[in-house]
Amino acid sequence: MRLLSRSAMGLLAVMSFACGDEGTPPSPSHTTPENVGEPIGSVELEGSAPPSPSDPLVKPEDPGDPVANEAPGEPLPIEPLSDEPVPPEGTPATPTTEVATVSYPGPCSVRWSNGAAVRFLYSDTGGTIRVDQDKDGKADHCAAFETKTSRVTRVRVDETCNGGYEFDIVPTYETKANIATSRYEQKSTDGSTVAHDLTLVTMPSFVGVEPGYAIHAKRSDIAFEILRKRVMSARVTAPSAGPPLTATFAYDRAGRITSVDEDFASDGTVDRRLELTYDAVGNVTKMSANVKMTGDKHQLSTADLDYGCHAG
Repeated sequence: MRLLSRSAMGLLAVMSFACGDEGTPPSPSHTTPENVGEPIGSVELEGSAPPSPSDPLVKPEDPGDPVANEAPGEPLPIEPLSDEPVPPEGTPATPTTEVATVSYPGPCSVRWSNGAAVRFLYSDTGGTIRVDQDKDGKADHCAAFETKTSRVTRVRVDETCNGGYEFDIVPTYETKANIATSRYEQKSTDGSTVAHDLTLVTMPSFVGVEPGYAIHAKRSDIAFEILRKRVMSARVTAPSAGPPLTATFAYDRAGRITSVDEDFASDGTVDRRLELTYDAVGNVTKMSANVKMTGDKHQLSTADLDYGCHAG
């Protein structure tokens, strides 16, 4: 999804660098959706009987009492975001020996085969993110984030890495599902501000600018299917950015999202599949994005993740 240029935002956006702009979905000329796997367990929707395959998705009546975050406070005392160059294409990842035994707040870098390179720097209270969209060694988009009790509590986005933050994202987390919401103001070119609503399906690892799968719409405008406090699908017909879509989520036994199938026309066809693989303690070890192009063609992009900055 995109804010201002919309190119710096979120796991989905970082993947979109490798897959094309999600604002122009592939032609819905195919008919058979991919198998997204079975949900975990045989359970019912919370508070209702399981819907039949023909039933429309429904919005939960009560999303639960949100867990409000504290006031953002003063900006983080971090180093300038544009000082350290992004490693050039072909730079080998730093060997990491503790990935399988230590759970980290997120990777040190994510490099997409057909898209962006993203670098993360961490502190005790947050960190910074630098996105090199065209992998020319220079940061195109920057952000600073704050964390508390293993959750991202604030993200400030600097669209051009000029030291000025265009907008703040302060998520509020729900207790009855892996959903967070935020409302932020975006500066426009004429100096005015426009309010936007953002809904996130939260993820266990911080591998993008937003702490989750981002849908640019009000929470009340999204039809969620929720099982055991996990979002199994989300459908939005009029997002403020990106195409209308139905997103279907699959999980492993630990409750971590392993795939997201995106259906841009909500016609039962998978137009893009995002996949994540974890090690035994929950670090993301692999990511991929498979996009349906015209006809029967697909474009696959994979991501290399490095955790070497956490060593020692």
